[in-house]
This record gives sequence, structure tokens and C-alpha cells, in this order.
Amino acid sequence: MDHGTCCGGKGIEICYLGPRKRNYDYANIVDCNFVQGNLSAAESVGPALDYLKSKGIECSYNDGWMD
Repeated sequence: MDHGTCCGGKGIEICYLGPRKRNYDYANIVDCNFVQGNLSAAESVGPALDYLKSKGIECSYNDGWMD
């Protein structure tokens, strides 16, 4: 069931230092566009975060913005 507030831009993000950049940016590496509700996405992201962190990838869940 899809529940929560309709949000855009939600997904798994990493801290990214681009070429020729001095400052880090945050970039979504996995977009969560298969559900609209932010609660549905937040409840299902746990296993993916655990897997990425077990491979040494520092990441977090970005709840996006309200649509």
C-alpha cells in the first residue's frame, strides 16, 4: 500500500565530490520513484541501506520535498 505525503526527489543519497570541485554535494544514487508516498519509501529502504553500508558506501535516505 502506498501511503504518506506525495514527495519528489526521494531516494538514497551519497556525499559526492565532483571533478574539479572543492565542496561536496549530495547526489541521489538510487531514485525512489516507484512509490509516491514518503512513508512507503522510508519503510522499505532499510535493507538497501544496510547492503550498501556493508560494502563500505556511506549513504543515507533523502526524504525529498513535498509535491
